[in-house]
Formats: sequence, C-alpha cells, structure tokens
Amino acid sequence: MRVFVDTSAWVAYFDKKDTNHESALKMWQQLKQEKTILCTTDYILDEMLTLLKIRANSDAALIAVNAIIQSPSTEVIWIKEKLFMGALKLFEKYNDQRFSFTDCISFEVMKTSNIQKAFAFDLDFLKAGFETIAKTVR
Repeated sequence: MRVFVDTSAWVAYFDKKDTNHESALKMWQQLKQEKTILCTTDYILDEMLTLLKIRANSDAALIAVNAIIQSPSTEVIWIKEKLFMGALKLFEKYNDQRFSFTDCISFEVMKTSNIQKAFAFDLDFLKAGFETIAKTVR
C-alpha cells in the first residue's frame, strides 16, 4: 500500500511539542509494520523545513529532511511541469476552498499516482475526496 504524507504528519512526527506527536508516532509504527510505502513531494518537504525551523531550529529541520530523503520506505516525488500544470487547474477548480497551492500539488500527485489515503492531520484531503488515516487531537 502507498500512503501520501502531508506536512502536518511530518511535523507532528518530528516535533515533540506538536499536539499530534503521540498520534503520529503510533501511526508511523503501524505503517512501518504494514510495510507501507510513504509518498511525499518536494513541496511538502519545503513546508516542513520552514515549519520545523520556526518551531525548533535549522538543525532539527535538516535532520528531519535528511531522514525522509534517505528513508528506503519513503518516495519523494519531485514536481515537474506536468504535475504543476495539473495542480494549477485544481487550484482554479477549488477557488471556493482555502486549499494552498501545495495542497493542490498533493491532490494532483495522489490522483495521478492512484493514491487514495493521506496521512494528514487536517481536513483538506477529506474535502478533496481522499481518505485520511490520522485523527487530529487539536
């Protein structure tokens, strides 16, 4: 099984002060036991780096991103023009929603990669028609 991992899940996993940290740790263990392939994008890594730098420091952010990039169970999808243009169409389609462009990139990647489940602690993926595997404690 493949699961898309959102910024909210990465940050919850790496930031011990995040209110969803314990929930994220439990979900990671379950995903690891199930030998799930984790998928994410460079846009998600960009958001995660920025948030972890603000919440902790640059060193913590760099440790996190290197752990993700080097993980054999994680596939990082690097956004090229075709995915960007597809996401731009979604951004226009969902102009009545508060989705960020990064959200739309994530939705387009999930759609084109036939991924139905997202590890995320926000409701955006549900609103876009995907399943989420995490329950927020916020």
